[in-house]
Amino acid sequence: MTAQASMEQTPGDLDLGFAEVGMINIPQDSSQCVVETTAEKLLYAAQKGNSQWVYRAASGGTPDRDFTTFEWSFAKGQFEKPTRLLAREDGKFLLIGYTGSDPFIRQAAITQFNEEGSPNLVFGTRIFPLPVDPVPPGQGLQTDEPTGCLTADNHVLVGASYQLSDNDGITIDSAGRVYSLDDQGNPDTGFNESGMIEVRFKGPITKILSLSVLPDGRIVVFGIVDRPSQEQSNSRAALACYNRDGTLHKAFGIDGFWENDDYTNFGAMVLDGDKIVIVAVTSINDDGKRYISVQRLLGNATADPSFNGGNTQVVDLDTSFLNIPSIAVQPNRKIVVGGSEDFPAQKLYWLRITEGGVLDVSFGRSGVVRAQTGRVNDIIVQRTGNRIIIAADLNSGERQGPKVLGIQS
Repeated sequence: MTAQASMEQTPGDLDLGFAEVGMINIPQDSSQCVVETTAEKLLYAAQKGNSQWVYRAASGGTPDRDFTTFEWSFAKGQFEKPTRLLAREDGKFLLIGYTGSDPFIRQAAITQFNEEGSPNLVFGTRIFPLPVDPVPPGQGLQTDEPTGCLTADNHVLVGASYQLSDNDGITIDSAGRVYSLDDQGNPDTGFNESGMIEVRFKGPITKILSLSVLPDGRIVVFGIVDRPSQEQSNSRAALACYNRDGTLHKAFGIDGFWENDDYTNFGAMVLDGDKIVIVAVTSINDDGKRYISVQRLLGNATADPSFNGGNTQVVDLDTSFLNIPSIAVQPNRKIVVGGSEDFPAQKLYWLRITEGGVLDVSFGRSGVVRAQTGRVNDIIVQRTGNRIIIAADLNSGERQGPKVLGIQS
């Protein structure tokens, strides 16, 4: 970590005034996701075995004595994991994750909790059906980790994707599904009548990674589209846009869809008001390296000319491996990206881009902080004080283990 030997702290350093010398220590296996509540508390979820633990801390990282940490299981499946926390304005919160008895075939799940942490008995737990059940003989099904977001009317959207293949690994079918549940956990019949839409990007393989809702109510789905050729991946970052009733918004991009130009294997999306901010792990020059590419789009999927002249900002970390990144936007509209680099001993990094679309040289070393071995799993920014919060697993040093980190802004 940076700036641990000195009390002089600069943007990008571990915030030594947060929690215990900059870190919340979690006595579980893995720190998975974090969210800030409207009361400026920090909710975070960790995984241990086949169950998840939910914690709440004060804004400064100290334990919240009004909240009792609890263990949770969606369905006591052999394979369970929390993937997303959502905080409602009324204090209730939702935990999204998956459950299943097979490591590759897992069902998306969601539970709503009351503010103090008890399960909300009206909403309860919803476990979504497998897209293919039963799986035909000679075929294999793989489901991806679910994600989700809230709408302005307290409905919740849950998205997940799948791939059905034959015994040779050739894709038979692939799509994403986005479910809309109302305030009580029932299917939203105003959303494609059934409460579910199927998302298919313009290619044979679709993978959903992020969901967001624009201020006008349109739903933006971010993910990866792949068109394999001669057994080689040819994947791109992709967006699809839907009206609130589940119909495709065809004025967005090209007939409702958008793609980037470079090979992309991972990415994430976040909204900045009515603009769409994307981070992608790209391959650009066939040089064997992976790059962090950040771009900002307007609500119609055209490039935002106020961000790097309408161009993508490419950050070279001089590495051949970058894991799935996380992204957040600060109240001052600066963009923070965090993730893990190198393999097999992955190392943490986080970086910051200005509102104008260039590396923020006041942050870390010329815009980038590189830290010890470990993995970044989630990143948010606190609304008050701009502190960056990272859910991470540290794999070396005296304080290794699952953590929630506070980073100076």
